[in-house]
Amino acid sequence: MDCRVSQGGSSCNHRLPVHRQRWWYQGYHPYAFIKNQAGKFVEPTLETTTAAAAGAAANMPEDMRVSIVNAPGENSYPIAGYTYLLVYKDQKDKDKGTELVKFLWWAIHDGEKFAEDLLYAPLPDNVVKLAETKIKQINYKGEPLYK
Repeated sequence: MDCRVSQGGSSCNHRLPVHRQRWWYQGYHPYAFIKNQAGKFVEPTLETTTAAAAGAAANMPEDMRVSIVNAPGENSYPIAGYTYLLVYKDQKDKDKGTELVKFLWWAIHDGEKFAEDLLYAPLPDNVVKLAETKIKQINYKGEPLYK
């Protein structure tokens, strides 16, 4: 199949015209202010995403599964979500489990300083506290691996 791209577009339906692809290369990423649960139009930023996470944390169940879409809060961006790690509570290898616990602890504490540069919203303090509780439960043969 010959799919030539020109200024006017492409000969293939599944390709975007060049002028529509250019925004990505110029650093332009379209977005919208969206009305949140509080009725306020909010810009998508790292701060408003963190605000959504904090707003939803009040109703976060023990297993930490929660949707932060349309979370409560004046400054909460309504379209946001968590990235989760699924980790076995009972580790089969003590050394690997210990290193995993060290990494997880680092990620929610010292690693947070890299979040914004990597375009991740920092976790709110109340979510960090819940994550700490979960990390402290990771064990090897009943022995907690967090020291």
